[in-house]
Amino acid sequence: MPAEGVATTKGRVLSLYRDILRTSRTWKGGHEEQQYITHEAQQVFRSNAAETNVDRIEDMVREGQNRLEYAMHYGIPYPRLHYAPQFPRRYVMDKPQMPDTPQQSSGSREITDKLAAAEARRKAKLEQARRDSGQTS
Repeated sequence: MPAEGVATTKGRVLSLYRDILRTSRTWKGGHEEQQYITHEAQQVFRSNAAETNVDRIEDMVREGQNRLEYAMHYGIPYPRLHYAPQFPRRYVMDKPQMPDTPQQSSGSREITDKLAAAEARRKAKLEQARRDSGQTS
């Protein structure tokens, strides 16, 4: 790559670094978040200082600019987790498992008997209605 391309890339990297440090000084999220921004910038820039591939450097600059814009827009200095689901999962409980031989109290037996009697009355009424409709037709 020509020397002017490398110089331009170096200028963009330094400009991004200055923007991040400036943002950390004026960050309204508190002292802890300001320190996080400064420390994170120093760590990332130092770990990638040996990179010589200009295309890779350009990608990292774009990523840094996007992250800075995201932080300023949402007020969150931490990186966005792209792999995390956008909405929390809703856990649905399966139907509760009842024991094979339930121990019923006398009160629940009465309720069960009443429900069975009501079901029998309902079926009888339906049967009667079918017979009555069959005779009038």
